[in-house]
Amino acid sequence: SQRRALPDNLWLAELAAGCAARADRLATANRDILSQYRRTMEQLYQATAPDDRAPLLLAMLEEPLAPIRQLGLQLVENALIKSERVAPAVSARIVDLLADPSADTRGRAALLIDRLRPEGAGARVAEALLRETDPEVAGRLLGALRSWPTPVARDVMLKWLEFSDPSVR
Repeated sequence: SQRRALPDNLWLAELAAGCAARADRLATANRDILSQYRRTMEQLYQATAPDDRAPLLLAMLEEPLAPIRQLGLQLVENALIKSERVAPAVSARIVDLLADPSADTRGRAALLIDRLRPEGAGARVAEALLRETDPEVAGRLLGALRSWPTPVARDVMLKWLEFSDPSVR
């Protein structure tokens, strides 16, 4: 009934404003839920005995939500700082993250691979470097590839070292 009292342009403007406000409320609620989920996962990790954390880390690293994958990478980094052992399955999953859609995740994974040096990961790092489009991530992959000096790795490195962006040199 109120619709009939308003001209079309005003009614559409009110409708758009209402939809925008609802979208903002939903986005805020989504951020709050994701933040709580992240805090809960971190608390669960801290409450878990160090020898039992690998399955939890694997779950985080396989999580579709990027902030939870990032948390998993952060916790692995913290474990390395504390000289804690990282399970081979966790290292293997970090190698898988070289194909992640997020450049930030791929870059953090490359830094961890450089520190972890998982057995046999050189070919996967070289493959990731071949398809990488982000110069910063490529620089990190180049750093990780130092651990596996092979002819294939050399050829891939040369491709990126010819790239004109100084951030990969």
